[in-house]
Amino acid sequence: MRVDVPALPAGRHCHLFRRAEPKPERRKRRNPHFGQVAAISVHCVALRSTGLVAIELPRRLLGLYYAQVGWRIGLRFTPAILRGSARVLPRVLAGI
Repeated sequence: MRVDVPALPAGRHCHLFRRAEPKPERRKRRNPHFGQVAAISVHCVALRSTGLVAIELPRRLLGLYYAQVGWRIGLRFTPAILRGSARVLPRVLAGI
């Protein structure tokens, strides 16, 4: 007994035999605030270099900011990184 299967239109295939389509390349995410940060930075440099504005932070506030940056960096250290730096430390101190 013969069974006739209707033909699919050109370019169409049965979903069972469809090839997996390649994933589209991921685009790098742009920082949406980059334009604002760049403009503020340029203006700050321009005002400071001309001597019109001098930006100063109180020492305690500056110390808190440095401590925050230090903690954020320090908390990213893994045991493997600490072992590697401990192994290299004597050579670094000898070079000083």
